[in-house]
Amino acid sequence: MATIKQITSLYPHSNIIVADISSFFTSPYKAAIDMATQIDEDALNTINQMIKAPWVTKQYNYQTDYWVDIESIGNITAIKTKELVAFLSAKITENTLLVVNLNHSALDDDNALFFEFLRRYLPNLTIHFNSTENQENSPSYYLIHQEQKNLSYLIDDVLVLNNKLIFIEVRDSSAKQYYQNKLSAFVTNNNAVLPEEIIQHAWSAAYVGAIHLATRLLKQYYNESKNMAYLAHLQYIRLVSGYFHDVVNEPYEDFTGDPLLLNRLFYAKAYCAVLTNNIEVAGIYFQKMGMHADKSLSDLQSLYHANIYALYQHRLGNLQTASDLEHRIESQLDSDNEIHTQIRYINSLNLARLYRFMGDVEKARYYFDLAYQSINGVMLEADYVYRNVNYASLYEKTGDIKNAFHCWLRATLHWMAMRYPESLGWRISRAILRKEMHPGKALPLDEVSNVFYKNLHALAERLNLDFEERDVDVDLYIKQVKYFDGNFEQAQYYGKDNQVGFIGAVSSLTDEWCYHQPRELKQLVLKCLAALHCLPDVKHCNTLVIDTDHDTEMPIMFHQAIKRCIFLNIPTLNWDETVIDIAKYKEELLKGVMIKLSPSQASLTTEDQQQRVVYKRYKQNILIQPEVSTLLKDMKKHTYIDAVKQFTSKILQDLEREKIIYFDFDPEKMPDFV
Repeated sequence: MATIKQITSLYPHSNIIVADISSFFTSPYKAAIDMATQIDEDALNTINQMIKAPWVTKQYNYQTDYWVDIESIGNITAIKTKELVAFLSAKITENTLLVVNLNHSALDDDNALFFEFLRRYLPNLTIHFNSTENQENSPSYYLIHQEQKNLSYLIDDVLVLNNKLIFIEVRDSSAKQYYQNKLSAFVTNNNAVLPEEIIQHAWSAAYVGAIHLATRLLKQYYNESKNMAYLAHLQYIRLVSGYFHDVVNEPYEDFTGDPLLLNRLFYAKAYCAVLTNNIEVAGIYFQKMGMHADKSLSDLQSLYHANIYALYQHRLGNLQTASDLEHRIESQLDSDNEIHTQIRYINSLNLARLYRFMGDVEKARYYFDLAYQSINGVMLEADYVYRNVNYASLYEKTGDIKNAFHCWLRATLHWMAMRYPESLGWRISRAILRKEMHPGKALPLDEVSNVFYKNLHALAERLNLDFEERDVDVDLYIKQVKYFDGNFEQAQYYGKDNQVGFIGAVSSLTDEWCYHQPRELKQLVLKCLAALHCLPDVKHCNTLVIDTDHDTEMPIMFHQAIKRCIFLNIPTLNWDETVIDIAKYKEELLKGVMIKLSPSQASLTTEDQQQRVVYKRYKQNILIQPEVSTLLKDMKKHTYIDAVKQFTSKILQDLEREKIIYFDFDPEKMPDFV
């Protein structure tokens, strides 16, 4: 293996950073930690906080609900690594060489994706991978981050966090067994480390996207102890993160013991066998669970069991059995006083797909509507893509090419505006690409973009749209409102009823995040908008800003566009080729503004004379202050804002930001300008 001196002599770089990921046991996103260590203490503290921060903060009553939300969010590893790279990229100076001590058997997805994003977003960074495999001696250079006094400290090479064991940094692979023995014998507060602590640490790693690290830890302990608790959590971490094939391929011995634990293991195998189309394996483990179509639906977990069993029946070709079972789940949800957003969403999606498969488009549309109503107010960027792709499929089935085209155009705009396109979950990726994707890899952005291009172009041709040649600015960016860095006071809102709605504006900076906006797809989108006669003058606009205010889905109704112009201080609305001076009518328009409770809320409960907002999805429930409660009560009597001062008050803005309220506009109070 080359020494650092030998490596650096190959590159004329003035700045050298070294990362070591050759250890079997290591910290999550170790490469990012090592890089930050060599930048400065502030960078290290920030990186540690970013790594430790879980993506979902909500406290769940049912763990399965958490899993559904995680699946909807998608590939957390891709999101986390992209954020880490974005932060570090601003700290890395030019002419930098990154030397990485690498052992492929210890290369987890969190570090692999980190390097992929480094190459993608820092093309001028030189990375030298220095393999430590098949080396008897320890690496010639090893970086140990010793300055993390506020985070951790070292005791006999064991990394300690908050006085609890977390992971080991091993200097070379030959010492692996020695340190594994140390791990097993490590004592905290004079007590041996319990399985519960190892399991907790594994989930802590999984929560932040270090999936392989978590599963390797559990696999190691299971192989040594044959404790089924390790196996159960190993299988469920794989299930939650989309490693379905690993769950199916994990051998099960002839277990005896806790029937509840056995049932969980059987369910994991059956669930993942269905999703990987291993129908024979699924049948075996459903039988071991005692699962059948007429089994009682007594609690939430039984609803989830019935849901995957219905999909199993669908795969067997028993469509009526599958439909009956999904409707039983629906009836149980309708009769339950407690709101179960996650299972309602999944149940409605499954019914929609089932009816679509059977050719009943109207019922399919009804259940797609129901699915997206259940998450209204707390939709994610990927949800907008998925929703439009689903509705496009219905329009195509009925031959409604015009509306199918509009759906694909909106889906394409949403896709190109995504901050984290690589994170699309397995369900959405499969719907777009029509194939399974490996969960530990970043989504092939070019491949997805090609699907959007082909579908959009094919539908445009069938509509005989006039794609006149235009001199368009191919550097035009497509962004979400929350990532826009320009001035809305110089922007215009554009759109047409039931087709599209967006903002034409000027960004102050180019955006390296727009990697997945290829030239051909940009040009096609612009030509489509030109054919619809709602293309901004690209000479005065370098950005299309996609607006998803409180899930109104890219406002495509006139009164929705009016509302957004008011709230974003956009002075001009160009709607269906009619130009309206919003600033001129601002005072009169404010009379039509209403305050409503946000659709993101599942419920508003009272506890100890305080009200608690319970959100439908991943957002943490919050207690609201008495004065806010009074305001919410007054809203029921007075829904209109009668003064600009009230409209712009900080308390209302804060409430809207927290998704407790939202601002709407009454189309009945529209001024006489149309």
